[in-house]
Amino acid sequence: MLTYAIAPRSSETNATGHIDHTAIPDWLELARTPIYQLFNPDMSFTTWNTVIRKMTIDYIGQVFHNRKTEVRTVVGEIKNTSFTVKQELWQDETLVAKAVTVIVYFDYANHHKLAIPEAIRTQLLAL
Repeated sequence: MLTYAIAPRSSETNATGHIDHTAIPDWLELARTPIYQLFNPDMSFTTWNTVIRKMTIDYIGQVFHNRKTEVRTVVGEIKNTSFTVKQELWQDETLVAKAVTVIVYFDYANHHKLAIPEAIRTQLLAL
């Protein structure tokens, strides 16, 4: 499991006093960085090779500014060209959101999916 600490910013707080729901996908993306680095170690956009096919987020509770917040990430099912990332957002040891993201290994130059290399598959399984 990967963990990523978040420091909610006051600029992410909306008029109701909690973190706006639009900040959560950004936090989840940041927490997936080590996974993206398996596919693209230098994180260069010129060699980027993954695409998000689907993302669902269940907002379970309110998220507040200035509280200990953590994203917990695990890799779920790994298929031939895609894999699933499961993430949970915890604040003060309370589950406040859950997400599932399907990521596809993708060749942007030729516009098609690629088989996930065995070396990367092994690293994904180790997470």
